[in-house]
Amino acid sequence: MADIRAFLAMKPPSDVQASLANLQQSLRPFLPLVNWVPPENIHVTLKFLGNIPSEMVFQLHDLLKEVGPQRSVFMLAIQGLGVFPDLRSPKVLWAGLAGSVERLIELHDQLHLLIEPLGFPLEDKAFHPHVTLARIKSHWREVGAVLRERGSIQSQEVVSEWLIDSFVLYRSELSSSGVHYDPLWTVPLSRSSAN
Repeated sequence: MADIRAFLAMKPPSDVQASLANLQQSLRPFLPLVNWVPPENIHVTLKFLGNIPSEMVFQLHDLLKEVGPQRSVFMLAIQGLGVFPDLRSPKVLWAGLAGSVERLIELHDQLHLLIEPLGFPLEDKAFHPHVTLARIKSHWREVGAVLRERGSIQSQEVVSEWLIDSFVLYRSELSSSGVHYDPLWTVPLSRSSAN
């Protein structure tokens, strides 16, 4: 069976996607040189798995479904803007996350530890929760200068918030119309206040 390109993530609901689309729209006139992520593709990545054998989809589900009852739902909010790696040569424009970020980090760390024995090494850099708004392929200095000039990067306004009640394994597929993310399985988080 063929390999698939996959990642673990959480996708914002449609109203948060709409808020992020409005944020992108407000920045577009100042940043014509960047590649904007379609709002329907925006997500919070927990782990990029790369190309995996298709049979591993079921193996991962069997392993990670046990996490759901152990982790209770929590709230996240979109807040602030930033870039990777820095304003001198930005490659990614992102929106930051606020709310129960520590719960998100705990979930991230648990998933990484569970799948390490399957051949997914632990990452050596710290997890920086965010959603990617745009990728910057060229004209880095110009884009960095615009962002510095506008002071957009310091914006701390809360755009929207949502309830994190599950995480999903997505398949990433490239077609002539762009990249599409198909959910393969979902693990719901516990709604019990005892957790």
